[in-house]
Amino acid sequence: MHVTSGAGGASIEQITCAGHEVDPVAVEHCLMQHRAVLEAIVVGIPDALRGECVKAFVVLKPGAHADEGLESELARFVEAGLSVHASPREVEFIEKLPRSAAGGVERARLRSGTPRGVL
Repeated sequence: MHVTSGAGGASIEQITCAGHEVDPVAVEHCLMQHRAVLEAIVVGIPDALRGECVKAFVVLKPGAHADEGLESELARFVEAGLSVHASPREVEFIEKLPRSAAGGVERARLRSGTPRGVL
C-alpha cells in the first residue's frame, strides 16, 4: 500500500496487488453500482502471493441477503467493471460501517481486523 494525494489534498491509500495499483475509491464506486449494495469500503490486506489483496466491507440494501453466492457475484461484478486485480478476494458483510464523530469511515479500524459483529 502507498499513499497518494486525492482531490482537496485528501490522502488515498492505493492497494498494490501483484504489482498492480488498485484505487480503493474506484472499487468502492463499482461495488455501490450493484443492486444489492448500499455502502462499501475496501482496504488492502496482506497476501503471501500477491503482496496485498482487496477486502471489501459491504452494507447491503434492505431485502438483500448475504451469502457465498452474493460474495462471488460481487467479485465477478468488480472484475467485469474494473479488473481482476481490483476484484475483492474477501467480502465481509456488515450491518454498518464504523464512523468517526465527524462522520468519516474509520478505515484503520477495518484494516485492524475488528472481529465480525463488532462494527
